Amino acid sequence: ERRLLNWLRMNGYLCKAGADRNFPTQKAMDKGFFEVKGVEVEDTAGHKRYQLMTFVTATGQSHVVNKFLSEAL
Repeated sequence: ERRLLNWLRMNGYLCKAGADRNFPTQKAMDKGFFEVKGVEVEDTAGHKRYQLMTFVTATGQSHVVNKFLSEAL
């Protein structure tokens, strides 16, 4: 997991630092590789909060797998 996130950051798919760390770059969003959705999360004490979560699309998953395969050859 850590190596994958690091690879995505180093190759320009995710932001590297700051409050946007691990959120998709605009380039990756424009290509349709990721989606950011707001999700309501409840903690163990029952408090609800709104959190943004990043999801990989089928297009993004296919692109990253093909990129890995081309680099491995």
